[in-house]
Amino acid sequence: MRYVLPHYRASGFLALLWRPLRAVALVGGLLLCGHAPAQTAPSPELPALYVQALQAMAQNQPDLAQSLLQRVVQQHPELAGAWLDLAWLAVGQGRFPEADEYLIALEQKFTPLPPEIATVLGRLRARIDAHLLPAQAPTQDADQGGQTALVIGAGYEDNANSGLLMSTITLTTPYGDAILNVDPASQPKSASYVRLGVVHQQNQALLDGQLRWQIQAQARQYDVLSQFNNTEILPQVTLDHPALPGQLSMGWQAIWLSGQATYQAPIVRWQLDTALAACSGRQQLQAEERQYLQAPHLDSHWMSYRTTWQCPGAAPLAQAYVQLAQERARQANRPGGDTLHLSLGLQKEWLAPLELDGHTLQAKADWLQSQDSDTYTSLLDNGKPRRLNRLDGQIIWSAPVPGQNAWRWSFSANVNRQESNIAFFNQRNFSLETSVWRSW
Repeated sequence: MRYVLPHYRASGFLALLWRPLRAVALVGGLLLCGHAPAQTAPSPELPALYVQALQAMAQNQPDLAQSLLQRVVQQHPELAGAWLDLAWLAVGQGRFPEADEYLIALEQKFTPLPPEIATVLGRLRARIDAHLLPAQAPTQDADQGGQTALVIGAGYEDNANSGLLMSTITLTTPYGDAILNVDPASQPKSASYVRLGVVHQQNQALLDGQLRWQIQAQARQYDVLSQFNNTEILPQVTLDHPALPGQLSMGWQAIWLSGQATYQAPIVRWQLDTALAACSGRQQLQAEERQYLQAPHLDSHWMSYRTTWQCPGAAPLAQAYVQLAQERARQANRPGGDTLHLSLGLQKEWLAPLELDGHTLQAKADWLQSQDSDTYTSLLDNGKPRRLNRLDGQIIWSAPVPGQNAWRWSFSANVNRQESNIAFFNQRNFSLETSVWRSW
């Protein structure tokens, strides 16, 4: 099990990934049971580099074996044994979260498992879970467990106030165009910030299923723009039951800006996971009631469908999604009326970039297109409905903190660009952040 604590801005989500893990590999299973690898010479079945890694394991050279295995999975991601051998080495050195990551990469591609291999892997899974999950009180049910994740970060944004990229606004009137000067306070301002995020999750058995209680929160504080300090909280509960086709979640998201409640949204989400031979699919329907407490004319009903595909057996690891959403006005005076959204995203992750063991490099790209059904205002762009395109890019480098097995360090660079036929909505932002995080 693992938590993912992404770098996100106010009104985003502190995402949590919690999934059961299973994997298979014959060579790794034999090593787990105390047997030496059967093959010690190159063969058509095993690449020479993999054989060298197995020899290093047999000669009790874990550091060399890990370095070789990292290269093997990059060149031959189809070799299940190499992924499991990496997990086994990580467990032997006490790097249980990293072992968990390798099993995630194996989960979908190498199932279903032969019974004899499943037994061996069950032992490895038990050893990992024993260290990733906190000790349970004797009075707790055996199916209950909890976990907490924490992230502490600091960063810089060159447009922290989401300022306008213009010095004047052109209004269209019956008597001709009018030029208005933009207040300098509404133009981009840079600021540094500190960020604190936390996630706690607790499981509870329910008949033949499971309830998952979860609360996510983050706070961000700026140095010179204190009026943009924000706090976000998202409690939710998820029901997972064999009688249900998928998972049902209910939650409530709230945001405070400079100490004042500005946004809240009750959320209902249904999610169904699908496993294929090489990739896993996730279908998701979500409904929200978006309420802007300081500007109720912006309130809307939000409905979305999202399909996500993840291929853990590829090198690098790849994930893509498509999302369609409709935002319907709750009041007749909502600017733009109803809005349709189309989102596309792609994410790739490289293990051990530049042959640095334990390091990961992640790249993300998201594209959003929005189209209003009605006029935002008759004074801008001759009353045409708003069209908007937004492109977001992010690169994250993550590595273990030296001397601290439980902590990881990351550095991220984020850039986004938003363009619209109504120049009032044109924005750009660039930010850098460094953070440390852990889970227990």
